[in-house]
Amino acid sequence: MSANILVSNGTCYSAAGEKLDDSFIPCGNAAFGAQTCCGAGDICLKNNACFGYHGEGYGSQLTYQAGCTDPEYKDQSCPNKQGIDQPWIALTLCDDSPAWAPCPQEGSPTTLRPGSYCSCTVAASTTIVISGSSVIPNVASLPRATGQTISFFPGNAPTAPSNPPPAQTTGNNNGQSSSGSAGNSSPAETGSRTSGSPGSSSGTSAGQSPNQTDPAGDSSTGGGSKGGLNTGAKIGIGIGAAVGALILLITLIVLYRKRRRGGAAGGVGKPGRSKTVHLPSPRASEADSHPVSEVEGKAARPWSMRNELEGSGPGDRSGVAKGKEEKNGVGGVGGANAPAELPGEGVSVPHHQLSPVAELPGSERWDVERGRV
Repeated sequence: MSANILVSNGTCYSAAGEKLDDSFIPCGNAAFGAQTCCGAGDICLKNNACFGYHGEGYGSQLTYQAGCTDPEYKDQSCPNKQGIDQPWIALTLCDDSPAWAPCPQEGSPTTLRPGSYCSCTVAASTTIVISGSSVIPNVASLPRATGQTISFFPGNAPTAPSNPPPAQTTGNNNGQSSSGSAGNSSPAETGSRTSGSPGSSSGTSAGQSPNQTDPAGDSSTGGGSKGGLNTGAKIGIGIGAAVGALILLITLIVLYRKRRRGGAAGGVGKPGRSKTVHLPSPRASEADSHPVSEVEGKAARPWSMRNELEGSGPGDRSGVAKGKEEKNGVGGVGGANAPAELPGEGVSVPHHQLSPVAELPGSERWDVERGRV
């Protein structure tokens, strides 16, 4: 075993030649001298006492004594159990004085468990194990196994001698063999106090909780808390990340749908857009306003301007119609295959409906009306 004075090392005994269970480990390195023994992960107190939480309910806050690393059980580090031949005994604070009385355990258990009921009403009439203090000061916080570093409370760390002893191979269990670092932070010193209820003969009482802080959280090895996030923090981070991703996904979907609706609406009936309709330009004869007849003031028909210009008279229109019929291969106007007559074609028009252009001076019609022809 390593010669590191801050490492728990050694074999524990409850009496001369009687080994304790492997769940008990030394409060120091037995290579540097005999050490008091307490439960793994518990608090080593002064006066060879121990404190720890074991089980639930009454007696779970346990102040007790167990053993030491001296196989002959003669060293001052070995607790005085006042003749109680058990692997460990509980301690209870007397009601009338700062004194602690021993409490035998039913069934003489070899491992720690909630203490049996016990009380000390009058210290003068009870056997006393520790006196002079209602609070037992803390010394060190034990790791979970031998071979690991012990966290000592301020002012209680041991000092290595100038000539360290050779490494030993003794141990109380199959704990780790590697030594820890000496640079561990030390918890604040408080103390331990447990008192029993009156009218009882054995065990410890949970009526008063011990006045101490658990230094395990400050320990870097053994039973100390490990660095990093706890389970609750990790769960919170996971939930937060999932919610954030969901919100982002919903936002992207909403934006995408809005964009699609906007693009579809822009193609039909979008404001600001109009369709330009190109109309064919009218013919010159239809674009101009129709002339008015000199007789009745009615608008002259456009075809009259074509048929009566250049000296053509009304009689010539029948010839035009006939020529069209012969061209189309129809013997008469009423032929079955004759195309429908357009308005004004092949119809005799009264004189007053003729275009003014045909009645201009010098025309044939002009001369007829005036008796010149």
